[in-house]
Amino acid sequence: MERELYVKYIVMGIAKCPIKHTLIEKLWIKYRKEGYYQRLLEKASCKEEPITVIGKHGLRVELPFDQAQIQELPKNYVETYIRKILERYGIEGCYLCRELSFLNGRFDMEKRWLLQYLMFPEGIKMFMEKVGISNKDARFVVIDGGNKKVETILQVLLEYANYLTIVTSRMEYFKNAVDIIYEETGLMIDMVSLDTQKNIYGNVVINLDKDCNRLYSNFEENAYVVDLHFTDQKLEYLANRRNDLTILYDYDISVGGQCYNQELLAEIMVRDNWKASRFVKRDECSLTASEIEFMVKDYDMQIERLKIIRKQHSFLKDIDTRNV
Repeated sequence: MERELYVKYIVMGIAKCPIKHTLIEKLWIKYRKEGYYQRLLEKASCKEEPITVIGKHGLRVELPFDQAQIQELPKNYVETYIRKILERYGIEGCYLCRELSFLNGRFDMEKRWLLQYLMFPEGIKMFMEKVGISNKDARFVVIDGGNKKVETILQVLLEYANYLTIVTSRMEYFKNAVDIIYEETGLMIDMVSLDTQKNIYGNVVINLDKDCNRLYSNFEENAYVVDLHFTDQKLEYLANRRNDLTILYDYDISVGGQCYNQELLAEIMVRDNWKASRFVKRDECSLTASEIEFMVKDYDMQIERLKIIRKQHSFLKDIDTRNV
């Protein structure tokens, strides 16, 4: 196919059906296997097909390997092959299909948390309405993630919070802001050390720390939690510890009325929008309320369903909110 001058994103996959080799190729693979794959790597050949997702043009790339071959090839070889294709288009990363998920860590596939921040203003309101907590009764707690992303969340909460606690290891980082907020709004913000062994007072907890599981044991009984970086490790930690918590951990999100894989959606947005790219790649960057509002409207994003886990009788339950 004739290549476009600029491709915004690439969806990388493998052959869906077993590849049929010619007799010469079969002999080459049998007797000169290393040479055969080295020649493939030098050419970095692949099948390419233009695609359009959320109105943005990209490429679907099919590597010349089937499932059996992918399982046999060294990870470094497959990674190098993919990077040669990306270099051809001047793109740093791509979306990897399920068959290539073993390379997720090498291509920074964990971007879906971007959507958690973009949808937070709407999501927190829907969640509180669902569980029946008013702004007046909410005692907010924010678990600091150790970077500037926390400012994105705080600016949303400061619009209506009557009570706010920040749990952090960076007391000095917040000191001036806490003083200014008190002078301008009268809101007194409590500060608690991230190393605390005491219970954390607050019935609505916003957790921005993706690595700290221990603090879940300190949350108030029957607290409601919005975790923007929920992981399998956190779920495993909670399994036999907190039966009382209700946790909003994800959303089903539509763009233009259609739902998409969230990792793919985040990948496209990072390639398409420089503010989204900066926010994902740089810890020292945050998003303003107006920037979030603009992006959500520009992409026509809507929350279709809140994904909530509540442990009841040892079963984790997703609560559909489409009837809210």
